[in-house]
Amino acid sequence: MAFAWNADVRKAVIASYYRSQRRIGGGFHYDAAQCKRDLVAQYPALQNVRTNSLNKQIKRIVNFFQENGSIENPKRRYAPPKLNEGKIEEIRQAVQDSGGKESLRKIAAQVNVSHKSVHTALRKNLQLKPYKITRYHKIEDGDPEQRMMFCNWFVNNINDEDLDFVFFSDEAWVHLDGYVNSQNCRVWGSENPHEFVSIGTFSFLS
Repeated sequence: MAFAWNADVRKAVIASYYRSQRRIGGGFHYDAAQCKRDLVAQYPALQNVRTNSLNKQIKRIVNFFQENGSIENPKRRYAPPKLNEGKIEEIRQAVQDSGGKESLRKIAAQVNVSHKSVHTALRKNLQLKPYKITRYHKIEDGDPEQRMMFCNWFVNNINDEDLDFVFFSDEAWVHLDGYVNSQNCRVWGSENPHEFVSIGTFSFLS
């Protein structure tokens, strides 16, 4: 298991490193070997770390401390602009321009607010709701007649042994004509728009 160089260990590295300083001539000399011995005494698990790797890690921690004055990585804080009347109006316009079909994440990127803020604005401020898109089978010319022919054939041959070889599967077709996933796609509106999309049986062949 890899050794965890947590904050306490990094503090011990800095303390041991500067504690090992020796004045030589007009400057100070830091004994990395002594620093390593102190660390192994405090954390016996470091005995399993290869000497080369241990030396590199000590040097990396010390260099970072000398450059930044801290052992912790500076935290990047980014606060998206707060939701105000102007942002709410931009969100409303974006929804209107897309017919309510634009994803919340795209609207958030366009308006420069968080995804959660867009959802809050739509639900609480604009009083909009997400509605699912309903899919139905596209009826082509001649389909009704073919369906009636199949029903008559099935009824007339229901006792035929050939039907014993009929099986049904859960195979899925790949559509290339703008197939809509009704589980992921939503239309935002104040009322149910009753959005429908027709799906052809063999649209990938058309």
